[in-house]
Order: sequence, then structure tokens, then C-alpha cells
Amino acid sequence: MADKNLNVFIVDDDPMQAEMTKDALSKYPHFKFMIFNTGEEALAEMKKSGIHPSIVILDYFLNSQKANAATGMAVLKKLMSLEKPPQVVMVSGQDKIEVAVNCIKYGAFDYVIKNESVFVRLEQVVKKILHERKIMWENRLYKRLFLGTAIGFVMIITFVITLSFMGFDVLGSKGYGE
Repeated sequence: MADKNLNVFIVDDDPMQAEMTKDALSKYPHFKFMIFNTGEEALAEMKKSGIHPSIVILDYFLNSQKANAATGMAVLKKLMSLEKPPQVVMVSGQDKIEVAVNCIKYGAFDYVIKNESVFVRLEQVVKKILHERKIMWENRLYKRLFLGTAIGFVMIITFVITLSFMGFDVLGSKGYGE
């Protein structure tokens, strides 16, 4: 599959939560993790290094370390405005349905509540993202194969017709039934 190495950004103002998230997802050997305390740091790294994440685990509140830090929603909107936006999984202690709906509305792939099952849930969501990426990759592959087959078929038909117009008996229609 096309996913040799996936850049995964973990954006969380709680360093312990960020490390535990990384540990929970470290069973995927092809993930390259980068951890950021604020969304501004993650966006600046993208701009500076040109590294674009495939997956972003993004905290809803990002202001415990820096009071004026952008919220997760503001960062989500900036990520979704990129030419090729990453799959964003919002995480938060907020268990209000309207918060989750709002995150999904603005482009988050999923919303995970920070509770005792947060890491199990994150693993499930990441599996779902990887499965979706695999399906999209296979879909592109099948489209290319179909297009290649169609072009080959048209080329063969064109070749046969061209030879027929040149007087060659390519289909062997003369002599059958004799």
C-alpha cells in the first residue's frame, strides 16, 4: 500500500496525555510521531519543514500551558483549509453531543472523549482511518487498472480497423465455411 510512513501529529497541551497517546498508537511501526503543545506550533512546523501529517490527534482545549493559545476548533478549521487536509481526531473531556457534532461539522474525522477508554477508542478510530485510506488507495488502483485496460482495448480495436482499411484480412473472414 502507499502508506509506508505516516506522519502523525499529536497536539495536546498536557504533555503526559500526549506521551500516553503516542504510546497507545506506537504499535504502528510506520507512524512517525511529532508532539506539539499548541496548534500554532504544529502549523508552524508544517510551514517550516514542509511535513504534512496524515493524521492529527487534536485536543479541543489547548490553553492550559499558554492562555492565549488557539483552541482546537480554530486549529481544526485551519487544518481543513489546507489543500490536502489530514484526518483529524478531536479529543476532549467534553462529553456534550453538540461539541462532538460541531467538531465533525468542521471536518474532524471523529471525536473521542478523554475518559478511561480514550486510548482504546483512539486505536479504534485510527484503525478506521487506516482502513479508509486502504480502500481509497485500492479504489485509485482499480480505476487506473480499468483505464489502462480500456485504453489497451481501444488501441487493439483501432489497430485491427486500421489494418482492415489497409486491405489486410486480420479477422480471417475469408475462407471460413469453405
